[in-house]
Amino acid sequence: MCTSCGRTFYERLQMVDYYQRCTNALKTTALTYAAFHSFSTAARLIGMTTNRLLRLFDHHPIKAKKILPRAIAIDEFKGDAGGERFQTNVVDVENKEIIDILPDRKIETIKKYLRSCDTSKVEMVVMDLSKSFKQAVRKVLGDPLIIADRFHFMRQVYWALDEVRREV
Repeated sequence: MCTSCGRTFYERLQMVDYYQRCTNALKTTALTYAAFHSFSTAARLIGMTTNRLLRLFDHHPIKAKKILPRAIAIDEFKGDAGGERFQTNVVDVENKEIIDILPDRKIETIKKYLRSCDTSKVEMVVMDLSKSFKQAVRKVLGDPLIIADRFHFMRQVYWALDEVRREV
């Protein structure tokens, strides 16, 4: 309590973030335990509930930069996660593995994702012919080799042939 005005206040402590109930040291220790034990065992050892440890884990930012391979593919797909009609997947072309799924297909989301990764190895990007994808890739990656994916390329060829057929 303040001696001059009589009001109650909370002292700001550097070891505890705003609106938090445990110290940063306890959070670090809990996450370290969770790396080597199951969540329930780590929570029991630390003295917190499993749900609290899971929430802490979910809100803890992962600091390691993802290293993107030499050839990646970026494509949108129809989904309904997070209220968006389309999501975007990023795929390792050579190993045929999904690297990540982005929550939408907006340019800013793609640029933000690419900036968060180590893109020094990326030489080629396979993608549809979307101007927004191309703009995002050029803005962040510079000038990699851009390859139209097979589906969209064949669709353009089919449309062109169909147009010629109609004219004849």
